[in-house]
Amino acid sequence: MNPALPWNGVITISLEALAGLADHPGDMSGFGCISPDLARQLLKAANSVTLLVIDPDTGAPVGVSDRVYVPPGSLRRKVMLLTHTCSWVGCNRTAERCDVDHGEPFDHNNPAAGGKTTLRNLRPLCRFHHRLKTFTAWTITEHNDRSATLVSALGRTTRRPPPAITDPGEWEPAWQPEDHDDDTPPF
Repeated sequence: MNPALPWNGVITISLEALAGLADHPGDMSGFGCISPDLARQLLKAANSVTLLVIDPDTGAPVGVSDRVYVPPGSLRRKVMLLTHTCSWVGCNRTAERCDVDHGEPFDHNNPAAGGKTTLRNLRPLCRFHHRLKTFTAWTITEHNDRSATLVSALGRTTRRPPPAITDPGEWEPAWQPEDHDDDTPPF
């Protein structure tokens, strides 16, 4: 396998075979059964690897790794729900029309090294601000409460407050039921 030509596709293989502890064959989508050695070589050359964890008793998927660059649709939706607009201070482009940016940059050469594709590390940035952050000296740091600190190329610091999202349990009803402790139910 030529490492200059990384391969992307779907390989299914048991964890034991991947670790070299068993000789179970793997499966390559669009091709079929492959040897565990070939599966390991293809996975080593892949641009990114997404680990799908399967319950060995039921065969049901129970989890997905965060070592993939493009977030799955469900994760992207959560990012959009938590921050309704571009994360840049003063930008009001809706999150649905934004890129999903990794706060800590994803390491394409070594996905395990950092920049995980997790809810904590993702935020919406419109294409203009995404490129400004990626290709210039501007920085944006998002905090645990989803507020952010932006530092311009000239060193000016601006803070964005957290998005105003409330839990429905915090809402007060517009009406209050009348107190009828001494009345019997009408049935």
